Amino acid sequence: MLDRVMSGVVPSQTKTPAGYQAETGGSLRRTEPRVGRNDLCPCGSGRKFKKCCLR
Repeated sequence: MLDRVMSGVVPSQTKTPAGYQAETGGSLRRTEPRVGRNDLCPCGSGRKFKKCCLR
């Protein structure tokens, strides 16, 4: 069924989530290091990730 849905889609129309890189075979690979719960939030607020954007 997915093949029928994706048959008319051009590869440039598919989007890859931010921070990921598409690999051959349909899998995704993270390009940025993973943010830990106790690390500072990458949004720049200065708060811990678990108290800021993890909510």
